[in-house]
Amino acid sequence: MIEAVPLLLAVVVVNFVIIQLTAGDPVQALVGNYPAPAEYIERVRKEFGLDQPACGSCWILSNIARGNLDILSRIVARSST
Repeated sequence: MIEAVPLLLAVVVVNFVIIQLTAGDPVQALVGNYPAPAEYIERVRKEFGLDQPACGSCWILSNIARGNLDILSRIVARSST
């Protein structure tokens, strides 16, 4: 069972890197075709830490590593509305 921890960590890190390297704006994907005001888009970027460089957004990984999955529930809740 303990052997699965490094594998899980590697999968999470690889997925994080792939997502960071993909082209596109996650906020625009969240908003879709809805004409959102610029203030709203900037607020969402700041809320999810997307206004920081890729290293700055590693806090998501640190939260997940500590067991704080609140950020994931916020992302899912926001994308479902």
